[in-house]
Amino acid sequence: MKLSDIKKGTYYSDSKSGLREVVDIGPQVLEGRRITPQPGVCYRVHATKNKGNVGKLETMTLSAFASWAKQELSSEEAELFKLAGEAEKLATKLTPTQREFLKSIDSDATVESQIECNRNELRVAKGCCAKGIVAEVPAVKKDDLSFEVSLTPIGISVLRCVHEEE
Repeated sequence: MKLSDIKKGTYYSDSKSGLREVVDIGPQVLEGRRITPQPGVCYRVHATKNKGNVGKLETMTLSAFASWAKQELSSEEAELFKLAGEAEKLATKLTPTQREFLKSIDSDATVESQIECNRNELRVAKGCCAKGIVAEVPAVKKDDLSFEVSLTPIGISVLRCVHEEE
């Protein structure tokens, strides 16, 4: 990206696994470093391969940041980017039964979708609820043959991950 494209308060991605939010730009960012005075960028790491850096504030030269950044993201796109990363991680922690349960749900489900479940899926639905995938599981009476659930936003992202595996 061009140096002039980098703006304070904006999210950027390297089009891989990195997501950064620019907190400050200017020569003051790199003051005290033993480098030629030049503009710097202070940014918050929101997503990276090195999970230990998530949430940290980091600095680098403006030119290095512009070289790293491949695309600017809106706040909404950045939230979806973060959600997708969390969903990929959560999808690896599903039990085989939970994975099969999610595969049985249409891949185009939304958070508004009411998903009908058979009574024998009650335990797996509760397990998915405990992981934050299912919004809530209603009380099911002895003679109820089915019940309905809906997915959370992270649940929708996990659902997409599961369906992409096929």
